[in-house]
Amino acid sequence: MNLLLTGPRGIGKTTALQSAAARLARPLCGYVTRFIQAPESSPQPKALLMLDGSCLMKEPPAFSASLARGHLVGYFGGGSPNPVPDFFDRAGTEILSGSLRNAPEDAMIILDEIGYLEEGSPAFRRALMDALSDPRPLLGVLREGVAWHREITERSDVQVICVTEKNRDDLPRLLSDALLRHP
Repeated sequence: MNLLLTGPRGIGKTTALQSAAARLARPLCGYVTRFIQAPESSPQPKALLMLDGSCLMKEPPAFSASLARGHLVGYFGGGSPNPVPDFFDRAGTEILSGSLRNAPEDAMIILDEIGYLEEGSPAFRRALMDALSDPRPLLGVLREGVAWHREITERSDVQVICVTEKNRDDLPRLLSDALLRHP
């Protein structure tokens, strides 16, 4: 079962995902992306890190050079993102594939978020497709309006749920109930 949340920025997709995962109390794998304060020497004020999905319920770590080496997706601010070249094909693919490989059979796969930076990364996109084909339940966030996402949304094993102000408070319960029915 692959459930992907979509909707406008700030509507509560990650919050619904976190709340549903907390209700299930299963081991987590996959990946999460988190903004953290970048060092003063960086080109923009926020750094985007990719972490193992087991970090979903944890506070983002403080920025450090060692953390940046293996987890820094890019720097973001008020303007355009400055992605780290080849991040997804190198470290991103290993974070996702390694997490799936090392997780127990009863783990739930978390993908937060599938966005537009991955478009130029064939290795990472293959790893995403492998995650969607995994028999474990999957809960993720899919950024709106990204053309290459049709590869994902047109799969028969994917259900895309639009988060709105009307449904976001009920989604954690509905998602966890649906995922509880998954073996």
